[in-house]
Amino acid sequence: MPYSATSLAILRSMRDKHKFLLRGDRSHGCEIRYNLITKQREDRSALSLIPLERAGLIEFVSEPLDPKRYYIVRMTKKGIEFLEENDIHAQKT
Repeated sequence: MPYSATSLAILRSMRDKHKFLLRGDRSHGCEIRYNLITKQREDRSALSLIPLERAGLIEFVSEPLDPKRYYIVRMTKKGIEFLEENDIHAQKT
């Protein structure tokens, strides 16, 4: 299944220990970022989390209880394998 460059960038960021949140109703996602100068949190929208979760490449760390609350997501084994396979194909071309 083809994925956008943004989706692959999100998976790479997850591999590099960046934190992402997905709303309990699976309708909106964001990346947690901090401004190093002001020490303020500056979240960035990450709508590509939605198809990644549907495909089983990411999952909630804990089962969402409230559909309007945001929950941390992590990459699944399937997501790790997909990313490794994609990186191998990218190196060959």
